[in-house]
This record gives sequence, structure tokens and C-alpha cells, in this order.
Amino acid sequence: MKTMHTSAALAVLLWSVSLSAATAPPTAKVLVTNPVLPVEVRNADPIPVTDVGEPGELFAKSLLRNIGADQSAVFSFDIPDGKRLIIETVSVAAQMPVGSNVAFTMIAYLGDSSHNIALPVQDQGVIPESGIHLPKQTYAGIHSIRVRADGGARTDDLSFVLDRSVVAGENTSNNDVAITVLGYLVNQ
Repeated sequence: MKTMHTSAALAVLLWSVSLSAATAPPTAKVLVTNPVLPVEVRNADPIPVTDVGEPGELFAKSLLRNIGADQSAVFSFDIPDGKRLIIETVSVAAQMPVGSNVAFTMIAYLGDSSHNIALPVQDQGVIPESGIHLPKQTYAGIHSIRVRADGGARTDDLSFVLDRSVVAGENTSNNDVAITVLGYLVNQ
């Protein structure tokens, strides 16, 4: 019987607590505002700022040449003495007799060391005959790269070599090659 009285008392107690919670007044909204305090910043020395978007003098040069019957041709870019060329993009293109194959190599000098870098190209198809021009096989490649080349006493600080295969009975007129280099110059 004592257990029954304890259970009943507990039930009445829980009922009264839930009833008082349900009838309690709603809480009031609280709005907190912080006053604006002035802040003074003092710096005795100016803060150095470097523009990394344009790190040096822009370099954009192209060479276009007809190589005729030559199986190999060298194209050279001169870099000013005391400067380093940071190459970011290289574009190479060639129009050769139908059936020819081509290969491009970039040679960059860094100090006294030369570095050879193969530049793959893709066959773009044949340009059909037009007027006096015979059909030509077209190759092209654009390369987003990061290569350094130093300027110096040489006039071939940066060179490109084109090698091509010979096709029997080929017409060697209008064998055009185009090379473009984009980047920027910085001091060595």
C-alpha cells in the first residue's frame, strides 16, 4: 500500500510541474546592441606591396618562315642580356607536303646549360589545293608550360628546331612554319 501512495504522489507531482510549465508566460525578446568603438591603426613603416599579376615585362614574339626543301630548320629568339624569360605558352604550327611528318624541339639556355624539350604536335588534316598552292598537311601544338631561359651573349638564347620527313615527289613550295612564344621578362 505504501508503494501505491508513493506512485500516486509522484504522478501528482509530475502533473503539477508540467501544468506550471505549460502556463508559464512566454519569454521576452532580448535585443543586444554593442556600441561602435573607434580603432586607430598606426604603422611607422609603409607596408611593401608587390604586384604578382604582372611580374615583369611582357614578352610576345612570333616567327613565321618558309623553309622550302629543308628537312631541318632552326628558329631563334634573342633574350635581352641580363634578363630571364619565363615562358608560359608556346605555339608551333607547320604546313608541309601531304604525307610528311614533323617534330619540334625547344632548346632553352639557363646559365650555361641547355635544356631540350620536345613539343608534340597533332595532325590537323590536309588543306586542299587552292589556286597555285598544292594541298598541305597541317600540324599544330599549343603548350602551356613554365620554362626559364636566360639572356646572354648568344643570339640563340631560345631556339626551336623543326625536323621533317621527306615525301617522294613532294612539292617544296610554301612549307610554312610559325612559332609563337608568350611569357614575361624578369631580371636575372
